[in-house]
Amino acid sequence: MFGLGSPKARFMIMNTKIISRALLACSFLFFSLPSLGWWGTGHEIIAAIAYNNLTPEAKKHVNSLLKENVDWPSAPATKYLPAPRILAKRLNNCVLASTWADAIKDYKWSNTKEAYVYSAMHFIDVPMNMKFPLKQKIPITSQCAKIDWDKLTSDTITNMKNKEVVSGTASAIKTLLSRESRQDKALALRFLIHFAGDAYMPFHALNPTFSFKDGKDAHVIFTKGANLLFFPDRESSAKMWYYNQHDSQNPVAYVVTKNWHGFWDGAVGSYHNIPEPSNSPYNYNGWKKWRVYGKKYRAYINQVADEIQSSFAKDPINTEIKQNASLEYWVAKTARVGCLALSSKYYGDKLLFEILPTDKGYTASVYFADSDYKNYEDKVKSVAEKQIYIAGMHLAYLLNAIFTTKNSYADDAHLGMQRSYEEYIGKISRNRYIPTLDTLVDKILNRRGYTP
Repeated sequence: MFGLGSPKARFMIMNTKIISRALLACSFLFFSLPSLGWWGTGHEIIAAIAYNNLTPEAKKHVNSLLKENVDWPSAPATKYLPAPRILAKRLNNCVLASTWADAIKDYKWSNTKEAYVYSAMHFIDVPMNMKFPLKQKIPITSQCAKIDWDKLTSDTITNMKNKEVVSGTASAIKTLLSRESRQDKALALRFLIHFAGDAYMPFHALNPTFSFKDGKDAHVIFTKGANLLFFPDRESSAKMWYYNQHDSQNPVAYVVTKNWHGFWDGAVGSYHNIPEPSNSPYNYNGWKKWRVYGKKYRAYINQVADEIQSSFAKDPINTEIKQNASLEYWVAKTARVGCLALSSKYYGDKLLFEILPTDKGYTASVYFADSDYKNYEDKVKSVAEKQIYIAGMHLAYLLNAIFTTKNSYADDAHLGMQRSYEEYIGKISRNRYIPTLDTLVDKILNRRGYTP
């Protein structure tokens, strides 16, 4: 039934591709790039926050569906991944299942059309177009202000042609509310848990592009969600901390991310990130090591989730979350966070950007003027945490509205029956133009004119 794409390495360095006046090519080129929102740790923290705020009835349904046997996608085991059936069996609770939709990208799918579509469902490209000078290292100030954010609303997102993370989320909800099989619902739940996290990563919502002239020739760099916005050297790169299960003496190590998308995927270095599938519970050898370190890692996830929950317990954002069930509303706000994260809003004039010619065309680079990404990290950590918190609570309210009957809410008043969420899923259920996930695949393929 379902399927996903196959970007291979989270930290791979891509050659910059310049596309002059070729906007139609943009959507197809994206799929050769990593598209992993928040990496494993961020997704698991979001899922932990959501699960902690489910009603008992919703927890029962979620637990039951995630225990369902899932032998999908149709693909053989790989060097690093067991057969899909075994992978799903290992990732069988709300927290671990949150990474499943990224893990399956590394399979070689028999259905390449499904692979293409489900890769697209991890993001939405709200455009951020900037005119930029060549060979000048400057901050983004007035360029960002040219975007009329007052006009970027839920309706803006609804009216976008390609809004796959929103469409995928709505279709996952539609599937859970339908008479589809339990396996179809189990798959839909796994995608919903994951997509609900991706939608809140600023550079899964925003797609910055740089327009510039070299002499009389006009050029555009499509950064593909800032995947092609690079830290030019190791000194200006950002370190992402993660659990290294190969070293029993020092289970925490770090890697260097070379692009801006990766920096935000790792929640700007705020947490110890789950390692690559080669070292994790996904693969044959990693499973034994995971049994040693997994307990410590799970405790870490729960600790961070509890800390974030406590820090935002009295924040006014809670009222906004309860009153706004629409994912379109939050995607619009997330895109704005992405713009501000690139602008002088958070870091003054110390975050600099430069367009330079190379032997293969042009490249877009980002620099920390004081040569210390930690200063920027300190400024924006709370921003990343807030996005993760909103994602977790929004997912909790959606799942409660899907799986909890009104009678059960009387015994769980502290969790609340949010009227806006009940209305939101009701509209999705009644809207005949919103398909279930399997039908959405063909709909997206037809719209994009995809040919394998």
